[in-house]
Amino acid sequence: MKKNAFIIIGLLYYQGKFYEKAMLKTRVPKTEILQKTREQGLVSLDMVEAVVIENNGKISILKKSENQEVKVLEDVTIIE
Repeated sequence: MKKNAFIIIGLLYYQGKFYEKAMLKTRVPKTEILQKTREQGLVSLDMVEAVVIENNGKISILKKSENQEVKVLEDVTIIE
């Protein structure tokens, strides 16, 4: 019987910092993060608050907002 594989929702990038260990463990290269950023129409990582790998393996890009605090990261872990 196979064990079910799953990904913990994890932080790949946050406030200007790439989380290299998380990127290695989840097999998400920097180039993929940059591609997803471009797909969102963003021209710079300075416009990105966070990049998260979701439990379904998809990558979410959270844009920076001057007026709002980011509250959707409470279930996100730092993968070490």
